[in-house]
Amino acid sequence: MKELLSLFNYIQKFVVDNFHSCEILFECILLKQNNELFNEILDSKDKEILESFYLYINSLGIKSRRLPEGLNWKKILKSLAKNDISIKEIESFVESLVFKKTILKLHNYATPLEISKIANGILNIKRDDVIYNPTCGFGTWLLSLGDKECKVYANDINPTLINIARMLSYFVGIKVNFSVSDIFLDSSNNKEYDKIFCHPPILKSLNLPHNDKNLTIFGKHIKTMPELPFLAHCLKHLKTKAVFIVRDVTLINKKFATYLTKNHLLECVISLPKNIFPANNAEFSLIVLSKDNKKVFFINAQNYFIKDGKYNKIIREHDILDLYLSKQDKEDSILVDYNSLESDLSVSAYLKRTNNVDCIKLKECLTMCFRGQRFEDRNGKNLISCYELGVNSFAEYGFTEELREHTLKDSVILKYALREHDICLSMRGVSPKITIIGSSDKPIVANTGILVLRAKSSEIAICLYLYFLSSAGYSKLCELYAKNNGRITDKIILNLEIPKDVLKGDLNKFQMICEEYKKIKVHKNNILEILS
Repeated sequence: MKELLSLFNYIQKFVVDNFHSCEILFECILLKQNNELFNEILDSKDKEILESFYLYINSLGIKSRRLPEGLNWKKILKSLAKNDISIKEIESFVESLVFKKTILKLHNYATPLEISKIANGILNIKRDDVIYNPTCGFGTWLLSLGDKECKVYANDINPTLINIARMLSYFVGIKVNFSVSDIFLDSSNNKEYDKIFCHPPILKSLNLPHNDKNLTIFGKHIKTMPELPFLAHCLKHLKTKAVFIVRDVTLINKKFATYLTKNHLLECVISLPKNIFPANNAEFSLIVLSKDNKKVFFINAQNYFIKDGKYNKIIREHDILDLYLSKQDKEDSILVDYNSLESDLSVSAYLKRTNNVDCIKLKECLTMCFRGQRFEDRNGKNLISCYELGVNSFAEYGFTEELREHTLKDSVILKYALREHDICLSMRGVSPKITIIGSSDKPIVANTGILVLRAKSSEIAICLYLYFLSSAGYSKLCELYAKNNGRITDKIILNLEIPKDVLKGDLNKFQMICEEYKKIKVHKNNILEILS
């Protein structure tokens, strides 16, 4: 995977368009599947790549563009010749390219692999099923499709995306009928499909025909809910079952909810963890549509995630699928009769996230809660040397204690100096930042963007810190920040309810986390030494 990323970075130097960089790399990987032609081109002494390269790629239905001038194509082929590229490596490469290197802005055209696995598991795709994806984008959902004997129809309005998706289909070994068209203007598609998966793009404007009544079944198109026309389009072609990714705001649209419940189309709603789609602060759910339903199954999967860099990553996909198949009332799920449904179809309307867990308010665990202070020095008198803590100084895990830059502050600020085991939170942001203070050779003072929690004991502090790092605790913090427009205060945080069991946390876990993080820091320092 690292080698593929390295090759992509090399190709980028000669190509402005990131999509084109992907195309070139994937074309070279496809060439490797034709061993005889690959070796013939690699052994060629010509400066320009042989014309047979373009002929072969075009023969696969892929529109190949000329390689950019100056690109050392032999360097790419030699690197690929040394390594066997498995589908797992391609999965890892695509995931890293799309969801880690978000600066490339490719995430708008892809679906996280874990969501594709859940969706395709729900659809239970079998041999000879006819599948439809009207907004296939990058084609990442193909990587987890399952049965390769199904018939797949995929569409996108962007021909370059179709080109890339077509290449992914070759890697996976699935025959796909790709088409490039605007689904709202293409009147030639009158097919019904057994299974449908749709991840609607959140577009500000759509080119919709004025006379298509099928697109207005949920009422007239609302600019703030661009998913609705895509859902309406898919229902027109639905035969058995469909899975959609939608924002939760769609689920509280009265006309949308009324249509689904009146026609008994809604089978299941699964609320997804927050912050899993880069550069999108909205809350999302999976909805499952089928025919003649008598009950709706609601699943809360909000806590099924781990923090992965800047964003969250879904985990325990199999547990979510097991819940879906069980259709039983459990801690994270509830089955609701159609007669009990309201206009709000979001999971939170039917399933309390706390599930009546015995809770206490955070303020009961603390002796103090205050925000960082700003002090002006008094004509250079009574100054002391101290560290100023900002969010950028937070250790990822364990104690924050290796602070380098110190400054002079008025000694009055000692009143607000941090103590060992103080917990610090960022006051602003979509994703909360958390740390716990360790020992220090100088006083540490927090800047004004930090909220300080001082627990009643070091043991309680560590338990709270572990809870805030856990899926459940971090999810609750994210919810609190979101409800308050990305900004919290001492009054807001003090009333946060936490389960009493949190205070019985395993302190050995904290020690293990600290030890593991020390290893990470050693590896990082080793890498920096190698680079320098």
